[in-house]
Amino acid sequence: MADSISLAQYVPFLRYKTVVTKSWTTTGNTDTITDAAIKDNSFIIPVCKSGVPAGLWAVTAISNGSATITSSDSESAGLVYYYIIL
Repeated sequence: MADSISLAQYVPFLRYKTVVTKSWTTTGNTDTITDAAIKDNSFIIPVCKSGVPAGLWAVTAISNGSATITSSDSESAGLVYYYIIL
């Protein structure tokens, strides 16, 4: 999150967490993150970076190596977002 405000300024332990940039793969309500750092007990925080998301987001499935983000409304392909694995 190299924009003007960084969460790490307010939550110090986030200084040691990697913020990954990803884009919504295809138009639709779900996007899958594939990342070896994701474990089945991970907590994923997705944050929209470019523009406003069409719907409300929830992480609906987490397993070793992947997580699925579901939106209440269809998102456009290419919507850029960050995610943090806790």
